[in-house]
Parts: sequence; C-alpha cells; structure tokens
Amino acid sequence: MTDGPNGMTSPRRSARKAPNPRLQFPASRVEVSADGAMCWAGEGATSDVMGDGAGYDAATVGRGKDCGVLIRDESAAALRGLLGGAVTAPGAESGGLRGQVQAVYIDPPYNTGSVFADYADKVDHGLWLAMMRERLELLRESLAESGSLWLHIDDSEMAYAKVLLDEVFGRENCVSAIVIENNPKGRQLGKFFAGSHDHLLVYARDIRHVRIEPGSAQAVNPADFPKSDERGPFRLLPLRNTNKKFHPGTVPTLHYGLWADAESGRVSAEKFAGAREVFPVFGDGTDAVWRWSAARVRERSDELAARIVRGRGGERLDVYQIDRLHDERKKKLRSIWMAHEIGSSDSAKAELKKVLPGRQIFATPKPEPLLARVLEAATEPGDLVLDCFAGSGTTPVVAQRMGRRWVAVELSGASIDSYIVPRLEGELSDSDSFRILRSRG
Repeated sequence: MTDGPNGMTSPRRSARKAPNPRLQFPASRVEVSADGAMCWAGEGATSDVMGDGAGYDAATVGRGKDCGVLIRDESAAALRGLLGGAVTAPGAESGGLRGQVQAVYIDPPYNTGSVFADYADKVDHGLWLAMMRERLELLRESLAESGSLWLHIDDSEMAYAKVLLDEVFGRENCVSAIVIENNPKGRQLGKFFAGSHDHLLVYARDIRHVRIEPGSAQAVNPADFPKSDERGPFRLLPLRNTNKKFHPGTVPTLHYGLWADAESGRVSAEKFAGAREVFPVFGDGTDAVWRWSAARVRERSDELAARIVRGRGGERLDVYQIDRLHDERKKKLRSIWMAHEIGSSDSAKAELKKVLPGRQIFATPKPEPLLARVLEAATEPGDLVLDCFAGSGTTPVVAQRMGRRWVAVELSGASIDSYIVPRLEGELSDSDSFRILRSRG
C-alpha cells in the first residue's frame, strides 16, 4: 500500500501485490445492533500492516533537551510501540506513553473520495471505520486521566466518527462538537451547498477529571468595555439576576435591600447618610434577586456602582457591578470557530509558502492558529501532545513553539523530509532537540 495521509494507509498499493486478507471487507454496510452499538461488515478485523512498532533507525536534530519524537511509521504500529515502551516519551528516560498524554489532536483521512498529490483520501467505508476504531482505542490508552482528544473531520464521515467516539470513549465523555469555518468563501464546486466548515469532536478520557480551559484571552473584545476611569476600561453589568427563573420564590436569600446613593455612586449592605434602600426588580416591576449575597457585597462593595435608570415605571435607582478589563481576562470560547480567529485552508497554505518557499504546497495543511487555540485550551507548558496523523507537521510545530513536549507520527517519508523536519528546524532553539525514528518495516 502507498503512503496515505498523515499516517493512514492508502489502498492503491494492493494492486501491486496480493491483498492482505486482514484488510478485506465484504461490504460498506453499517448497522445498529440490538444493544445500540454500531457495527459494520468486517468489524473485528485489524489493520496491522507494519509490525509491532519496534525496529527503528534513529537520528537526533539539535543538541539540547529532548522536546519531541517524530516517527516515520504506520500510525497503529507506532502507537502500539509507544504504549508498550518500545519508544520513550520526550524528556523521559524509560517507559511508554500509556496514560501520559495530555492532549491528542488528530486530522485523519476524511474519506472524501478525493486524490491529492500527497495522498489518496479514498478508502472503503467499512475499512475506514475499522482503521479509526483501532487507532482511537490505542489513543484513549495514551491519554492521562485529565487528558482530551480532538478529532478534526469533515461531513463525509463526521456522523460515524461521532458514534465511534461515543463507543470508544463513552457518550458521557463528549465535551463538544465544535464547528470550524475553514473556507469563508465556500467551496463553489460542490453539487449543492458551498461547504465552508469542518468539525472538531472533543472527548475527555474522563469527563470528571478532564483539564480543559474553555476561555481565551484572544476571545476578549476590548470594545465590550466602553467606559473608562483612572483604573482603565470597564463595563457595567446589572447586579440584578436578569434570568426570570431566579426570583424570591426560588432563591429567597438573594432578595434583600441594598443601600445606594446615585450622586456619589456608592453602594453598601449597610445604611449610610444620603442612601436609599434598593431592592432588585425586573423591568416590569416584579420582584427579582441579586447575583451576589449580602456577604459578598460587604467584601466587594468597591466593585459596585449606583445609577439612575429609566424603565416602564419611570426613573428608579439600580445597582451595577463594575466589570473591569485586565491582562489576565479570558472569555469562554464559542462552539463555532471563525476563520478570522483561527485561520483557514488558504491561510494555512500561505503559512507553508512563507516558511518553505519554492516547494509544492501540502494539499490540506491545518492553520497554526487553530492548533494554538486547541493546545492553549487543552494543555499547559511541559505537557505532552500526540498527533498520529502528522501530515505537514502543524501540531508538532505549534507544540514546540508553545513549550509543549510532543510525539508525531507520519507514514509518508516524503512529508517528513519535505515539510515536517524543515518546519521543526525553524522552531528549535539552541537548547532543544528532537528525535527522528524511521521504521525499518
């Protein structure tokens, strides 16, 4: 078989030698069994085509500390070797990757039926499912208890990938199904709608212990803080809970009077000279509740301000929280990631052209800002990142830049030599190094 995309095996080489009987599937039929599990023709077959992951020719790039491992091998074989200890994690003296990886990002073949210069993205549907199940089970074993897997896929196999992840990881461990805008103009050659997006399926090894930071400093818009004083930009948020599910009947302890003075703006839990007592009400005048307890008001009264507002019943005195913009501020990311935030297919190709001028550009690179957002959310400096479909190498490149340790697997030696190694060499400092392991199989 010829080298496929990012560590997957393409079926075209079967024309030059006898087919491997372990890879044969009678049909691409998918069914749901009586117990609700997804099954397909040929389920239970494996895709072992490269041995057990042992037997590599090794080389080192750089002279400093070991930051990463780049493996030229079939992805499942490499993962078995990594889990079994045949290959040590970067920065470790011994032992495998089992339970050590904080984040897995994979961009597997989408199975669109297309043929690219770098790989053929066309595999029997049942074979694709079997290949993916095997790798997802291995990847799950690599994850730490607090780790997460991020699977990048398009519409071609997204629905089946989601069900497959539910089976391997458990439906309860689904964190999110994020939509990624990767082509703002839309693909105009499609038969029906102009496709503009991919999917990022996020799963936890254990949802009770997963470590994901859903907020980002880049998501904060300074325009949301239109007011300013000597301490910097801020905005005013009603201290009243605006959700009508919360009222004196549901949370009676948060319906109480505060003391406020519109002229000075002062707010207190205790009466003071010139103050008026203020109770929380909705815009229609019905009783509401505050978001803060009286105890918190006493502790943080300097973060509150009194203002005159005009409502249906005329003017009234109300209380606001002074919400300030600061350097450490983060905003929770939405589940739709736009191209102007995380890049697009076109911007990813432009990145490669800039770094590797004069070379044929990889057909489907992923934008670096996308990987930076994933790693910012899922990891911290020093954590271990794994990508077993490395492709043009965006994952290890961004991981190296962000101070994460990394393991990348890619079947195509041409992609390793043409894209991944040159890109990584551009990120290495004098104090860093990485290993290259090439399978003898």
